[in-house]
This record gives sequence, C-alpha cells and structure tokens, in this order.
Amino acid sequence: MKQEALHKQMHEKLVWFRRGPGTKLLMLALLLTVSGSLAACQSTPTTPPVVGKQQNINTMVKNNIQNTNLLQGVPQTLLFKQTQGAVTLNVNGPVQLPQTSKIPVITTRPTCFSQDTVTKIINTLMPGKQLYAFNIDNWIKTNSQKLTTLLQALQMPGTQGNKEITTLPSLVPVGLELLSKSKADFSALEQKLGKANAPATEQGVPATGKFQRIDESDLQGQHGTLPGFHGNVLSVYADSGKGYDMILEANASDSATECDVSFASHGVTDLYNYTEQTGQARGMSISLDQAKALAQHTLQAVGASDLKLSQVQVGTAIPLSPSDNPNSMKQAYGMWFTRSVDGVPTTVDLADPDQNAYHPTYPYERLFMLINDAGVIEFSWKSPMQATGTISSNAQILPFQEAMNRAKEQFFIRYAQSDASKGKTTFTINRITLGMMRVQNKDQANTYTMIPVWDFYGTGGPPPSNPMLIDHSMDSFLTINAINGSAIDRTLGY
Repeated sequence: MKQEALHKQMHEKLVWFRRGPGTKLLMLALLLTVSGSLAACQSTPTTPPVVGKQQNINTMVKNNIQNTNLLQGVPQTLLFKQTQGAVTLNVNGPVQLPQTSKIPVITTRPTCFSQDTVTKIINTLMPGKQLYAFNIDNWIKTNSQKLTTLLQALQMPGTQGNKEITTLPSLVPVGLELLSKSKADFSALEQKLGKANAPATEQGVPATGKFQRIDESDLQGQHGTLPGFHGNVLSVYADSGKGYDMILEANASDSATECDVSFASHGVTDLYNYTEQTGQARGMSISLDQAKALAQHTLQAVGASDLKLSQVQVGTAIPLSPSDNPNSMKQAYGMWFTRSVDGVPTTVDLADPDQNAYHPTYPYERLFMLINDAGVIEFSWKSPMQATGTISSNAQILPFQEAMNRAKEQFFIRYAQSDASKGKTTFTINRITLGMMRVQNKDQANTYTMIPVWDFYGTGGPPPSNPMLIDHSMDSFLTINAINGSAIDRTLGY
C-alpha cells in the first residue's frame, strides 16, 4: 500500500493523509479513482507557525504532600451561563470524575506492533481464513457499484449536515468534498466507477500475514521536505463467506509514531454514525454485557488487556436510499478503550495532533471495536505507548472552582466573537471530564508525559470545515491542564 507513487500522490494531494498511516481503504479507493480531482483538505503552511510552547510540565508538577482528597466537593453537575460579546457559553451537564482521588503524572514513549501482535490479531479476528494480498485495483472493480451507491447516499438531504461522528471519517469528507465542488465532479466520479464495474482480472494472491518492509524516499516539496515512511506494513483480505471481504491493514514505523491496525468485516456500504448509548442496540440479540465480554476477550487475545473500556456508543448504519427509514436502520455497539493510569482513565477524544512538517508528533492512543451479533465487525488500534517513569503518583491539581474559572477565561479567548452583526453563537457544554492526556514535552523530541486535564464536550459553535464534526460529544471544545490551568491544543499535542 505504501508505494512510492502513492506516497508522492498523498503528499501532493492530501497533506492530512500522513496523519493516519493506516490508510482507510474506502478513502484510498475513492482517491485513486478520482485521480487527483480533489483539492487538499488542508494546506501546509509556507512558514512554520509561531506557537508559544508550554513550560516543561515536569518542573511544574508538585506532590499532594498533605494527601488531600482534591476532588472532594466537586459537584455532580455544573450549571452556569455567561455571555461575552456575541458568544454565549451555556454549561449544563455532569462532571465526570475518576474513581480515585489520587491523580498521577507519568512519562511515556511510543511503542509499536510486533509481528507477534499482528499475528494474534489475525488469529483472533480472521481465524482459519486464507489470506490474500489486498489489490486496490481489483477491489475497485469488484465494489465500484457499491461505492457509487455509498456516494449517492451522501447526497441525500440531511447527510451533509449530519452532526454525529463516524469511525470512518476519512470517507465522508471525500464525498462531501466532491459534492461541494460541483455536480460535474461527482458525475465524473460516477462514470469512472461505472467503467470500473467489471470482474476482477487477477486471481487473489495468497499471503502469509507477515509484515513487508517499506523504505520510502523523502518527498521534496515547495514547502520543505516530508520524510518517507520507514517500517513494516501489511494489507490483506479474506473471504468472510457472507458476501463481503474481511480486510486488515497494519502499519508499524521504525519511529513507532506511525503505528496502527485496522480491520473491517462488513459490507462496503455499511457506514455507521454514533450516538450516546442509552439502551439496547436495535435489532441485536446479544446484550450490552455480552458485547462487553466479547470485547474483553478480544483485548486479552490480542495482547491489549491493559487498555480499559472508556466509553460505549450505539452505531447506526446510514440510510442508502430515500426509502430507508433512519429509525429502523441496523445498529451495533461501539466501544472505545484507552489507557488507565493508576485508576485515572485517558479521556476518549477524536482529535489528533496535526502531523505536518513543522510539528512532528503522532496520534493519540486508542482502541475501538464495533460489535453486533456477527461478532467484532470493526477493530482499530493506534499509537500504543509504554510508561517509562512516574513523576508523581499523587499530584497537586488546581481546586475545581479555580480550574473552572480558568476554563471560562480560556474559552472566551479562544472563541472570541466581538462583532454581533455577524450573528450570535451559543456553545452548550453538556459534559465535563477529568482524565489523562498525553502531551509532548517541551524541546524534547519523542518524549511525552501523561497529565490530568479537564475537557469540555457539547454542541454548538460556528460550523467547522468538516460538517461531520459539528457535534463535539467526542471532540473537546476546550482542554485545560488540571495542574496549572493553561489551555492545551490537542491538535498540537501540547
């Protein structure tokens, strides 16, 4: 998958592709089919942005020497409303706290998947299956009509304004980008997919499930040099026996900063949106507890038992035609797992650091499973890490009210909108969470610290460039360092 030509195409066309080396197969198929018709979703800056880095976190951590319960008196729910200029902040939601009052701070380093781990994943998710090398050209030919159906579904009313979050975010922006450009672009894509609608011309090539070594040359561009990928990759598929392929892709860079595994075992047109889990998933015979047990068994089988369940959602398949009733589409359980540090979980947030030439960092660690009656139908695991030391097992954090005051100040600074003539904007915060987050240490490449942070989730605000992310239920409006009250930019990693 990481061929030289593809490497060059991705850098030139989509800078953000490098954020996730685990190529989303659907997105890749569309990009290769379009053959360069898309504009870049994000341009590389012509000069390095000027950003004031935070102070060295290690020097500001103090131990809670009095062993005080720093979370005592924190309200279960926070209510307040404040307006500055044309911006209104409305907070009305629960305050989620860890089960322990002792807040740790540790150092970490990135690690990556070994062949043994990938073999365990294959044996767990694709047991006894004959593996074949994934061929993108054959896959497009085989699934062109389904891809056309999926893109047509994205044109239906309400799809572009969908505020829910999908685990396949790479596909949807591609479709939306086409739709936003012109009908001619979309028609051209449909024609190309139609021409590709022919039987695959090559037989599947048996594969062993072993990594392949890739060493790419650096790409010289007008904005500087972007380093090539150096490491191991794997891209295979197997016949599920149910009318669709099971596809698995793994990437493991030498630097351990481009490391992920993704697996899908469902139809090409099965794209899910996610909402808060409030009851039994529609149309499923297994219970939530049974789904959790299957997920835990899977974690143990693949060697990820140190990750803990952080959040459960319900995934609902998107309608594919006007005759599909959104309220009767099939559902599944979406489960997010993150690292727990001495009883304090890492907060699930779908933001990832911006991996460009000037801020080299890597995605945050998280593992996701989508489970229905058929079992685990989606699995993704990215950026595993390893603890390297303890700075404090019981760190001093700001009192809750002081932290909230800092948050209000930072919120209005970040979302300032003084010109009321441009319209008023209301942000509604319906969940505040205290959890752990990995930050990059100041002036220390490849060194990271897990610190406690307050995150603020909700809805509202001006529409972002990606309509799929209007909902901030898992994309924090604001992240505050619980130790000193400073704002942290999750897209920068500090």
